[in-house]
Amino acid sequence: MMDEENKRIRAWFWLTNLPGYGYKKLAALRAAVDDVWELYEIEESVGQEKAEEFLRQVFSLSDIKYSDAQIGAFFDRSLKRRLDKEFEGLAASDINMVCIDSSDYPEKLRDIFDAPYILYYRGRLPEQNHKTVAIVGARACSEYGRSMAKDIAAQLARYGVQIVSGFARGIDTASHNGCLGVDGGRTFAVFGSGINHCYPPENRFTYDEIIQKGGGIISEYRPDTKPLSGFFPMRNRIISGLSDVVIVVEAGVKSGSLITADHSLEQGRTVMALPGRVTDVLSMGCNRLIRQGAAVITCMDDILFELGLSEVQNYSVNIKNSQIKLAKPEKMLYSHLDFNPQSIDDLIRKSGVSFKEAAECLVRLELAGLAKRIGGMYVRGK
Repeated sequence: MMDEENKRIRAWFWLTNLPGYGYKKLAALRAAVDDVWELYEIEESVGQEKAEEFLRQVFSLSDIKYSDAQIGAFFDRSLKRRLDKEFEGLAASDINMVCIDSSDYPEKLRDIFDAPYILYYRGRLPEQNHKTVAIVGARACSEYGRSMAKDIAAQLARYGVQIVSGFARGIDTASHNGCLGVDGGRTFAVFGSGINHCYPPENRFTYDEIIQKGGGIISEYRPDTKPLSGFFPMRNRIISGLSDVVIVVEAGVKSGSLITADHSLEQGRTVMALPGRVTDVLSMGCNRLIRQGAAVITCMDDILFELGLSEVQNYSVNIKNSQIKLAKPEKMLYSHLDFNPQSIDDLIRKSGVSFKEAAECLVRLELAGLAKRIGGMYVRGK
């Protein structure tokens, strides 16, 4: 016999897979009953004629358009049997399901305007009482953007912050991998497809590692749903909805990451952006966000401050499982290194350290693998 929780999940599985029943229809039906299971059993309880009258009344009072075919789908017993069979198969598999009325549904996500009514996931959902940061950005990112996303995710993971992203190529993948490289780091991937489709396929190892290391693969779409372009903008609201802070690392002016930023603002989340050169196409979206009021990232402390973790100020970089703590001059120089070669004079001018300090610090950074020298010029190593 099913418990109340499983009844609600079964009911939402059925409702969310009725053809023609989108967010508005389902919201109106949910508001009209005390428990969603009442909708699942309404035909048995009062008969089809009264149940149909109830549906039409609910939609009319909410000024929602509907068709006879959509009303018919609600009472399609063959469809209901097929969906029940599919539900039972999922319940017996390694796929977990949670509905918006479940006690373990993520509270942060439940609070957004258009929260998904059901989630499918492998592994775990984010812990409710842990800080969570979304890191998003361009698929065709620069090496600098990839490195920064990885570094930021790794640094946050060391402070116990959960990382959420969208599993896409580029910034998303770098963020997941940066978190996974830290002992105890937990990251969560929100899919624009069903969770049985590892997309992009080259991320299969990352998919498995996310689950093995205590994170989760999450989607609002049925597990076998193939990735479609229209699904990816929709999943962005879940990425931001699960998070306390959303960080945009690199984005063009038409990037999907800006859709995530828009959702974040609508949901009352803090948006932060990594600034870049005004001439770089991949920085234009970030620079525009900053101009519109997004918090600018100049160092890790900026992010920690937004998370309320600013009392932990030690800037450290983890290389091959050993933690190297940077002294202040080294930290200054390292913060100015990127993947564009710079002379020692450029770094002195930017950092304000003396020539002697710069020369000594650069040697230490090279030995630590944090800087590389190429023909008398310096670039970031890790």
